[in-house]
Amino acid sequence: MKIKLSLLILICTYLSSTAQSSINLGEGSIKIGMYAFNTKDTTNVNTDPENLFLYFNYHIRKDKILRDTDVNANLDHSLKRSDLNNATIVNSLSVKVNIPTYIIDWKEKKTYTVYKKKDSTFVFKNDLKQEKQELFFKMLANPQKNDVIVDTTNQILVYICDVPCYQAKYATASGWRKFAYTKQRLSFFSPLNALFIGFPFSVLSVDAENTDDQKNRARVTGISRFQVMDFNEKKPDKSLFKLPKKIHYCRATEYV
Repeated sequence: MKIKLSLLILICTYLSSTAQSSINLGEGSIKIGMYAFNTKDTTNVNTDPENLFLYFNYHIRKDKILRDTDVNANLDHSLKRSDLNNATIVNSLSVKVNIPTYIIDWKEKKTYTVYKKKDSTFVFKNDLKQEKQELFFKMLANPQKNDVIVDTTNQILVYICDVPCYQAKYATASGWRKFAYTKQRLSFFSPLNALFIGFPFSVLSVDAENTDDQKNRARVTGISRFQVMDFNEKKPDKSLFKLPKKIHYCRATEYV
């Protein structure tokens, strides 16, 4: 994505594939919450616990990323069908959220998903660009070449995880949506910056449009707010990114 800024509207240069590959991901851990709303609720997009649909829990160490999804187990008992009726984005999903833990090798642009079956351990190796479970780093590996217009004219000060941020807005096909960024330097790359490649500050919150209408891809069916819930700038232990020694590798066409 490009981000443009001029006077009151921000301008950044679109990163080429070469520059994109050299992004320094830094080191640290971050948890991002996804809050789902239908189009009728867009005036009241918030981070109330009852609107939380999914977690994205990442540990980042240079060119390795671990998505640890154990935290999603807490959602299994709390997500009810009544909670999902107002969120078009999740109508086709089951109530229980099961997402496997996987490692991303950013240098190779590969993912390694670990499965255990009986007494055997299997690793499913896939191209990052084809990884269905991943969102942010997959987008970062597949940067879109359309412009993103960011308006900081009337931005306001907000706090996310006790970090001072500026809430501004960016242009979409249907209008303007909110996002928040901080000028405070973080020790790692915020996954939310994948939606604003080239933006010079860390993005900690963004409202994204859902367009899952198969007959009309331009129709907005809902809004998802992705917002940082917690982060730690401590370097993750390198043991988190090691694959088991005794494993069976599966091809991209195989599923365990």
